[in-house]
Amino acid sequence: MMLGSSSMDGIPEPLAALLFVLGVGAVFAAAGIEAALLLLRRRQAPRPETAAR
Repeated sequence: MMLGSSSMDGIPEPLAALLFVLGVGAVFAAAGIEAALLLLRRRQAPRPETAAR
């Protein structure tokens, strides 16, 4: 896809750019939520050295 040219399926260029930015933002948001949940899970898990006592 070339910038500045209209897309083949008839979507206007600003709308295509907006959808692209929203899609990339959704991917980064999903990755951030995944990382936050992983950190929370790791923080709540009992550590082996404390569980052995």
